[in-house]
Amino acid sequence: MADRKYATLEHCPCIIIHREAWALFDEKTGWVQIPLAEAIHEARLLTKAQFDQLFSRLPPMPETAFRSGETIQ
Repeated sequence: MADRKYATLEHCPCIIIHREAWALFDEKTGWVQIPLAEAIHEARLLTKAQFDQLFSRLPPMPETAFRSGETIQ
């Protein structure tokens, strides 16, 4: 996705698009959707290269991630 932003939130990977934000706080739990406002205000943006260097091995995003217009709980 062209509008995808990469970030770190509380030293954890975070991916943001204009309507959703997802973070990986615990690999057992997996990716969780977080409030977009929290991601925008609290996360530190990274370049894709920085993100890949910090977080080289991540589990796949859930199928429900980044479905614009849908509310994911």
